Amino acid sequence: MAIPKWQTPSGLLADIEERVLYEQQLVATDSDDDTLVYSLQAGSLPSGLNLTSSGKIAGFPNEVSFRTEKSFVVRVSDGTYSVDRTFTIFVEGSDAPVWITPAGTLATVYDGTFVDIQLEVTDTDTADSTAISYEIVEGALPDALSLDTTSGRITGAISPIPEESYDSTQIGWDAEGFDTTQSFDQIIRLGSIDRLWQFTVRASDGVTFTDRTFALDVKGLGKFTADETQVTADNTEYTADASDNRTFYFTQSGIIATLSSGDYHIVRLTVIDPDEALGIDGGTTITFNIQSGALPPDMSIDPDTGTISGIVPRALNSFTDYEFTVRGTKSNPLFTDDVIVDQSMTIRVTGQAFNTVTWNQPSKELVI
Repeated sequence: MAIPKWQTPSGLLADIEERVLYEQQLVATDSDDDTLVYSLQAGSLPSGLNLTSSGKIAGFPNEVSFRTEKSFVVRVSDGTYSVDRTFTIFVEGSDAPVWITPAGTLATVYDGTFVDIQLEVTDTDTADSTAISYEIVEGALPDALSLDTTSGRITGAISPIPEESYDSTQIGWDAEGFDTTQSFDQIIRLGSIDRLWQFTVRASDGVTFTDRTFALDVKGLGKFTADETQVTADNTEYTADASDNRTFYFTQSGIIATLSSGDYHIVRLTVIDPDEALGIDGGTTITFNIQSGALPPDMSIDPDTGTISGIVPRALNSFTDYEFTVRGTKSNPLFTDDVIVDQSMTIRVTGQAFNTVTWNQPSKELVI
């Protein structure tokens, strides 16, 4: 009786694509014309593929996050004798992230405005979006804005670009170079310019990446009031929804601090005032007070600096959340009305039970 002989060479069988039908017939011969039976002896086939008893490998390889190697041993037997052979299949599976956020202008906003924009992609190679990283590979965001490289979130208050920075040695109103003999070249302007900020963001899963180009259309504010309508060169009208006394923004929200009980703590609130970029914040003051809710016991807020401080009393609870609303009031003797901004915040106080191990089952006597 003859021993079966393999005809299919050992080693690499194929380099295949995920989710694409793959079929491969393994071949062995037997001079006695016995019926040969094939079986998987060791290792494993790529997920989604199966080996039949007649020696055919077939199926649709499942999704993989990266190029995946699978080695396996197939045994062919005539019922009396058997021979093993080792094979390898590679599955290609590096899919580039797919953008959900459309390309083009993300928003049209006035400078001094707080921006919070979430960029979104999907990626079949990752279970969730936490494996995606983001970076700007071309162009730039407006000053003071930032892109979170792990979440794809763009946040910050857009700083105004003063008009006066584009005068003096540049081009005068008469379209000629600056000339001190021409009075209309020496106009002092306190507004800010319009600018289209274009930038390209790369989303990567660590293996492949996809780029997409976005823009932020930033409108400057001049010395006009909220009831004036501005007409652009293309006859597009827009109204100024902010006066010269611009708003300001708190940089903190949600849980702003986690404090241990029984200790003295200082929590400093910070704000962004876009008027600083224009150099017109002279005489401006911002004061703070608790509008609603409550701070932790024995803590208070300094109305001039926004600093929250005090000794937090001892507590037994694992933690307690103190929710409150801070009101910031921006005043300037040059402006009739104050600018008021409210921000909800939380301070979490941890007690002695914080990080304490609690048994879910009653203790029992250990008998040996």
